[in-house]
Amino acid sequence: MAGEGFIFIAVIICSFIFRVSSLEVPVLIWGDESFDGHPPASALNSVGQDEFETKYLKKILSSETLLVAFIQDKLSLEDFYQYDNNRLNEDGIFTTLKGQLDSHPSVVLPAVTSPVQSLEKATTQYQVKKLIVGDGNFNRSSLEDVDVLIVKLPSTQVENRGEALKHIDQSINSILHQVVGVKKKLVAIYTAPQPSWDAQDSKEVYIRHGRSLLGAKVDDIPGFMNYSGCMLMYYKNLTVTVDVKDGTNASSIIQSLGLPSSPNNNSFCGNTSARLIIDFKPEDSLSKFVLELNFSKPHGSWWLEEAVITVSSDKINQNETAVTLRTESIGGASGFSYSCGSLLLQNANLSDEVIVQIKFNVFQVQVFDVQGVFSDSFDCTTFFTIPTWMGILVVLIFSIILACGIQLLFGIHTMDRFDDPKGKPIMVPTTE
Repeated sequence: MAGEGFIFIAVIICSFIFRVSSLEVPVLIWGDESFDGHPPASALNSVGQDEFETKYLKKILSSETLLVAFIQDKLSLEDFYQYDNNRLNEDGIFTTLKGQLDSHPSVVLPAVTSPVQSLEKATTQYQVKKLIVGDGNFNRSSLEDVDVLIVKLPSTQVENRGEALKHIDQSINSILHQVVGVKKKLVAIYTAPQPSWDAQDSKEVYIRHGRSLLGAKVDDIPGFMNYSGCMLMYYKNLTVTVDVKDGTNASSIIQSLGLPSSPNNNSFCGNTSARLIIDFKPEDSLSKFVLELNFSKPHGSWWLEEAVITVSSDKINQNETAVTLRTESIGGASGFSYSCGSLLLQNANLSDEVIVQIKFNVFQVQVFDVQGVFSDSFDCTTFFTIPTWMGILVVLIFSIILACGIQLLFGIHTMDRFDDPKGKPIMVPTTE
């Protein structure tokens, strides 16, 4: 019995080691081939090595198809989430991949076990040519008799992985333009021999949370400002509207402001108070636009106490007009940031002659207790949003209907007396 128990434990340990050592990476397939006959991909299940070879690769390989396999050193789904879905990327990282997947039939497999080994095994009977990006030996005419082109992409193990992935995306675009038309059909694969994301080996700290706009490194980002390591602010697409009332006449100025280079030198940051002054460079009707944000830190939290806009225009009688904006509930606990997907600020006093309204499409700010990156945020949209209340109301209505129905079912009673054929019949009088 002891020997059998030892064998059982050994089998379990070996199975666990095999499972851990199996390298599951995403595989992106697109091209001129129709993938209707391929099994649908599931985000919950992984594709085994043999399954990937028989159900995908062998259906693609043919004499009329040129298979271009782009092999990267490391790749994970986290690369797409971290570097391309981040709001800070203006133009995106994987622009070529997005365009190819949108314009061609495609299959995205989230987890495939050792796809590179499956590719090498499936292409043993085909003409294979290997290409290293950057060696300068690529010749289109040499691909006429080639069935599979394996492209080894540049390394991503550099300091700035995002830039490396963007360069790889550009290399994929260049190679695809050169191989189009070599054969009747073209199918491309993008994958790697091993995953890239490992929480223990990651060189950078990526903060994952549901309600924070920014939780990553923020160096050299348009719209991001860091004042003395004490105040962080990020915004995108600032639109200002200035309404001027002059007796019976009224005029309106609507302008999108560009990104300032840095905060004003008059900004300061203390232990319990801070001021952030931003000079914008308006055009056309506006000649000056300055935003001043005054913060305070009472009792373990920080708040935006006052926001003042200084604006001047040829449509305003005075040379400069200072307007105080309404800034309720903008703040958070110490060590946390404040974020909002769409922030609208306007005059605290709507009877002013000059009404200023500013709108940020994306806004996040953190004052005091700053560690160089934004911390978890208090979002302007509370948990109980309008859709949440609608869902709760619908569930409540259906619950009431269900409860009433159950109560009515329990109120049904069977007859407690029946006719006895040997006794007197039950007489029910029909008249009073």
